[in-house]
Amino acid sequence: MRKFSGFSLLFSLLLVFSCQDDLKRDLGLLPSSSGSPLELLLVISDDLFSGQSGDVIIDELGESVEGLPQSESFLRVVKVASKDFKPLLKRSKLILLIEKDTLTARSLLNNVWAKPQLVLSYKGKTEADVIRLLAKHLKEDKQLLREFEEKQLLPRITKQKVLPSSFMKKNGLELTMPASFELNTDRDDISVFWSRNLRSDQCIMMYIRPMNGDASLMGGDIISVRDSVCKLYIPGEMEGSYMTTEHEYNPAIVSTDVNGIYSLEARGLWKLEGDFMGGPFINYTLFDEVNERIITLEGFVYAPQIEKRNLMFELECILRSAKLKHSPSEG
Repeated sequence: MRKFSGFSLLFSLLLVFSCQDDLKRDLGLLPSSSGSPLELLLVISDDLFSGQSGDVIIDELGESVEGLPQSESFLRVVKVASKDFKPLLKRSKLILLIEKDTLTARSLLNNVWAKPQLVLSYKGKTEADVIRLLAKHLKEDKQLLREFEEKQLLPRITKQKVLPSSFMKKNGLELTMPASFELNTDRDDISVFWSRNLRSDQCIMMYIRPMNGDASLMGGDIISVRDSVCKLYIPGEMEGSYMTTEHEYNPAIVSTDVNGIYSLEARGLWKLEGDFMGGPFINYTLFDEVNERIITLEGFVYAPQIEKRNLMFELECILRSAKLKHSPSEG
C-alpha cells in the first residue's frame, strides 16, 4: 500500500456539485465547516492517486515544515473515495478536488457546502492534463490554503485579547494575542509572555534595538542577538541553565513582509544550555526605518510528547499580526 509522511489515508473519492447544494449556499443556510487546523480533505479517485498525479501531490503536500525537530508536513491530508464522500465530509473546511472531466480547469471556490470553506478544484480531460495543472498551480495553491487557515485561526484563538505590555505601549507595537498568554517580563526594551498547559508551553518575547550596521540589515546578527537575549531572560529549571540556539542545525532565514513592514523570518531549533530541553522557534525581525530601530518578535514551543506543527502555526499567526506605529510613545 502506498503511504506518504504526514498524510492520513482514510478513503478515495469523486466530488459532485448539486443544485440543492447551490440553493443552500444562495439561501445562506450553509452549516459551519469542520476539521482541525491545517487539515485538508483530498478528493481523488484511486486510479489517479496510484499514478503520477499521486506522486506530484505527495511531493508537494508532504513537504516537511522548516525548523521542526521531527518531520511534519504542513498539512494533515485525509484522502477519501467517491463512495464515501457523504454530506458530513462535504462540511470539511479545506477540500482539494482532483478528477477527470470533459474540460481542463482549475477553480478556487468559497463556501460551497459549508462556511468558512475553501475548495480547490483540478479537472482534466486526461491524467496528463491533471498532472500539468498540479505541477503549475499546486505550490501556489498551498500558500492560499495557508493564508486561508491563518485568517480563520487568529479570530478563533483570540476571542479574549490580552492587555498590552508597557513595552508594547512605549514602542507603538500592536499584537493580537490570546488571553491565555500571561505577562512574565516587562521592561522598556523587552517583554516576555508565557502560555502553559499540561502538554505544552508556548512563549512569545519581543525586544528592541537600534538599527545600525550592515549585519543588522542583512540578518547576520539575528542569532547572536537572540542568544544574548535568551541567556538573560529565558532561564531553565536547573541552576545556571539558559536557552540558546541549537547551532548544529543552521536556522533558515528568509525575507518576508509583516503588515507592510520589511522583515526577516528565522526558523530553527533551541536548546537549554546545562539541561536537556529543546524545541522549535520562529523569529521575525521587523525593520522600522522611520524610527531607525529593529523590533524582534519571537515565539517558541516546548512540547516533548506531541506534534508541534499546529502550536508553531498559532505562534506564527500571532506574530504576523504585528503592527507598528511610526511615532512610539515617549512615556
